[in-house]
Amino acid sequence: MSIKESALRLVLKAKDTLSRPVQESAKSLEGLRSKTQELKKQMTTLEKQEGLLSSFQKQTRAVRESGKAFRESEKKVEELAKEYRKTNKPTKELQRSLNNARRSVVSANKAYQSQRAKLAELRGSLDKAGLSTRNIAKQQDRLQRELKQTSSAFQKVSEKSKRTAAALKKTSFKKVAKDANAASRGV
Repeated sequence: MSIKESALRLVLKAKDTLSRPVQESAKSLEGLRSKTQELKKQMTTLEKQEGLLSSFQKQTRAVRESGKAFRESEKKVEELAKEYRKTNKPTKELQRSLNNARRSVVSANKAYQSQRAKLAELRGSLDKAGLSTRNIAKQQDRLQRELKQTSSAFQKVSEKSKRTAAALKKTSFKKVAKDANAASRGV
């Protein structure tokens, strides 16, 4: 084997030796980026679940309020109807009030049914997300804790990924590879 072949093998071996740490660093960086994406996806899921619970609470209040308005409208119609029956000769104003109250009951009933349908839809979404309609406050606390933990982990992994990428760029592997190429040309 000639000196030129030996030198060439030495240069190639040096290139392989240098490229291994670069490949390992690149793999590590890819792993960090993959973990970052996974944590981001987990945060999005937790935020959606938290939003569902919040929406369910708001919708529950809306159903209660519309149900109350519906019952109040019905009560008003009953009172006006009772007054109407008591009167021998009802006035046009009483007739108008009774008709308006009846229309109000129909409208309040539609609103109430609509709110109930939305609540049922949200209940189904909660079920699909693996959440219960019971102990909502407890579930929200759990989601908040998980969200904080996931967010913290995301920030740590993201920072580590940025540092690793910066370190990989700053590494003098390019210079060493250039020197190895120059040496191979000189052989």
